[in-house]
Amino acid sequence: MRKTLEISQVTSYIIVTMLMFFIFVFVYNSNDLEYQKYLKQEEKHVNFADVYIYNDSFQENVTLPTSIPSQKEFKIDVDLSKYENYGHVKTILTKVWYVNFYIYAGEEKLYESVVSKDSLTRSGGYRIIDFDVPKKHENSVLTLVYERTLDLDINEISMIYLGSKASILKERISDEFPIVVLNLLFLFLFVLILIVFVMNNIFFRKMENTFLHLALMGMILCLYILPQMISFDYLLKEHYLLACFIEFSSLILMPLPVCLIVKDRLDVKFNRLFNYFIMFLIISLFVQTAFTLLKILEYREALPFTQISIIFSMIAVVVLILITDGKKYPAKKELLLTIVPIILSVGIALGYYMLYGVVIFKELIGFFGLVFMFVQGRTAINNIVNYQKDKIKNETYKFIAFTDSLTNLPNRAAHNQFLKEFQNKTCESVWVLSIDLDNLKITNDKYGHNKGDKMLMLFSDVVSEFLNDYENGKIFRVGGDEFIVYLKEDKDFNVTEWINTLQDRLEDLSVDEDVKGIFFSVGACYCDQKRYDNLEDCLIFADQKMYKEKNERKRMR
Repeated sequence: MRKTLEISQVTSYIIVTMLMFFIFVFVYNSNDLEYQKYLKQEEKHVNFADVYIYNDSFQENVTLPTSIPSQKEFKIDVDLSKYENYGHVKTILTKVWYVNFYIYAGEEKLYESVVSKDSLTRSGGYRIIDFDVPKKHENSVLTLVYERTLDLDINEISMIYLGSKASILKERISDEFPIVVLNLLFLFLFVLILIVFVMNNIFFRKMENTFLHLALMGMILCLYILPQMISFDYLLKEHYLLACFIEFSSLILMPLPVCLIVKDRLDVKFNRLFNYFIMFLIISLFVQTAFTLLKILEYREALPFTQISIIFSMIAVVVLILITDGKKYPAKKELLLTIVPIILSVGIALGYYMLYGVVIFKELIGFFGLVFMFVQGRTAINNIVNYQKDKIKNETYKFIAFTDSLTNLPNRAAHNQFLKEFQNKTCESVWVLSIDLDNLKITNDKYGHNKGDKMLMLFSDVVSEFLNDYENGKIFRVGGDEFIVYLKEDKDFNVTEWINTLQDRLEDLSVDEDVKGIFFSVGACYCDQKRYDNLEDCLIFADQKMYKEKNERKRMR
């Protein structure tokens, strides 16, 4: 039968492919731009929040960070003479989106960050500008020039920092530290759970796939939010396209873990629809990546399509939840309470962005994503606890049903189950021994069942000890004084010597002062394919030999 891959396995392969691609981008994109050397500076800086933006046909006072109507080129002036005491060497640090960036002092060009012809993308993505102002210009008026590389409806402008680089980064790390640590924790948990999942996939299938999907959601949130942190982008400033690819890839796949989690909790009749949603997201990721690398259509230009696909996927998920029978699937209410806020947050973020040009998506989706993960994680833990309780209960019932209460050996029911497993199999290289204790009835009648029970327990302990030296050796108590032993040995095995050694050991034992020695009758048979069709035929022959020996012992008394 042809095996089919589960969606969770496909997801794992997609993640590995993404990581390999990110490594490629990291290695390839290392020197597209040139940056000034890091210089030791005093820890003091200023944030330019209110600035004047202009070009030949446009002037506006704005508060950073912001977005302005699309301009082919615009400028911002920075008068350094107002900040004489902000360090011996001043640094201008900012983040730019889809532009060629220049810094002028009058007509003199001090710095440029332009898209290389060898760049993986035609726009250059977004990147960190890290410019140390030359000493001779530390009191000059600098002009920052933004030259658009993508034809977008708006231009995004980040905060501009001036002063000590150490002070700037210290402030950004301090402000962003909690969210960076939280996201790195998400990433760590994902890697940890993925490793466990790959190493022990059966465990996760039995326990709860939700954990893997929650870890995937945490990783996607992490990979979406981290590239928007100045401190994180600064670490990747020489591999700036990596951050761009990570952010947009994670944004495209944002609905993926939600679909996977809901898919596992609803009626299986919706599985095909969920699989279509998931494949659509994966295909969208690869198509947008291919278009970006081929310099046809970049991630940012396809952003409206990505946003619409996210909203559509989430609304479709909600519709499927709504038409689900809540009595049959009690997870319906919980899923609605956690997914609807995510959809609302996406809608609010998009509306706020269109009205004010400010992106608040990461804050909203991050918060409601955490709420979703917390609620679903709690549910997954409850499911695991209930699963473990049921498992222990079932194992207890099974142990009681298949274990002899006196000797703790597998009983007749366990032996029948054992035979059923070999019902359609030919005989293997195994010795079958049918054993019956002698004089058990006499011991019970003469000395009481208590001493007969002691005889049975002592016999069971000795035989079990003997079997410890043999791989796959098994013993079953199938009746009051009847036992079946299986020894997986070849035909040349000296079974007579094994029986005599066991008998010698038992003859030297005493149940108590009244009962000396334990004796048994036995019939042995080697299960050979040439002579027996199956294990039961061999067992019948061993029984016959045992009863023959038992009758001979009775006649000799």
